Amino acid sequence: MLYNFAVYQSKIYALVRLRNSSGKDSWIIEKYNCAGNYIDSLKLDKKIINLLKNERISKFEMSGKYGFIRTFSGSGVLFRVASGRTVAKIINKIDLDIAIPGRDKKADYALVYSRDTGEIWNIDSRHNKLNKIDLSYEYLNYLYTDNGKILISSDNTVYGELDSFLTKK
Repeated sequence: MLYNFAVYQSKIYALVRLRNSSGKDSWIIEKYNCAGNYIDSLKLDKKIINLLKNERISKFEMSGKYGFIRTFSGSGVLFRVASGRTVAKIINKIDLDIAIPGRDKKADYALVYSRDTGEIWNIDSRHNKLNKIDLSYEYLNYLYTDNGKILISSDNTVYGELDSFLTKK
C-alpha cells in the first residue's frame, strides 16, 4: 500500500507498506525515475518501522542522502540512506518538521527543526552532511527557507542568510 511519496531531483520515492499472507507488515521506500521506471528499494530501519506501526504519515520528503517522515501526531524521524537501507539519525522528537526551499529547484539543503525544543539541523545535500545550527531557541513556531535565506518564527523572529548561522559538527 502506498502511504506517501516524495520527489527529489527527478526521482520519485514511494513510501510503501507491504503485508504478507500471514498479516506481517514490512516497510520499504521504492525509487523510480521520472518516467515511472523502478530503480531500486530501501529497507526501513526497525526504529522507523516501530514509529510507523501505529501512526499515520502526514509528510515524507527526501533531500540528497537524507529523508524525513512526520506523523499526524507530530512525531518524526530524520534518516540517512546508506547501503540500500535507512538509518535513523533523529527520531521521536516531538513536533519535528522540515523546511525545504520552495522556488529554488536546484536547492542543495533542507532544514529539520523541533518546534518543541527549538533545535535546528541543516541537511547539506551537496556534501551529504547533517549539521546542527547553533541558536538558542526554547521553541519554534515555523521555519521558512528559500534561495539560501531562512525565516525563523519564534519568540524572536530572525531573518538572514543560511550560511551566516553557526553550525556544530
